[in-house]
Amino acid sequence: MTTHTVELVELEPAPVVVLPRRVRSDALGDEIGKSIQRVEAAVTAAQVPVAGAPFVRYLDMGPEMEIEVGIPLAGSHAVPTLRASLLPGGPAVTTWHVGPYSGLAGAFAELEAWISEHAQAAGPPWESYWTGPEADLPRVQLVWPVRLR
Repeated sequence: MTTHTVELVELEPAPVVVLPRRVRSDALGDEIGKSIQRVEAAVTAAQVPVAGAPFVRYLDMGPEMEIEVGIPLAGSHAVPTLRASLLPGGPAVTTWHVGPYSGLAGAFAELEAWISEHAQAAGPPWESYWTGPEADLPRVQLVWPVRLR
């Protein structure tokens, strides 16, 4: 049963700063929360303009995961303790998940199903947290770069 609307979009490259992390999958939720706080504190201290919501990009999945926790910036800026990077431009599929974080796996599965029918994955996916976990209905946008067939 499909519960999320999958949309094909064209992304512009976006400058970001990230905090690379390696974390066990069973500790992922706690690590994401702590890392977002660290990223937001570093960006605030550096007084650089933010251009979007905090995100987590999944570079390597498995029992031990490699992730980047970051935030988009309005232009390229140096932020001490964080690495400058770029979210890629080009075609991507996206969907919104509104509700408990436990539903994110199902939303990612729907993106994977769309990709398997229409495209190929062209890079690691990420999720942007437009509201925090304290919201009654957290809003998370999932994005996955693709190469169309």
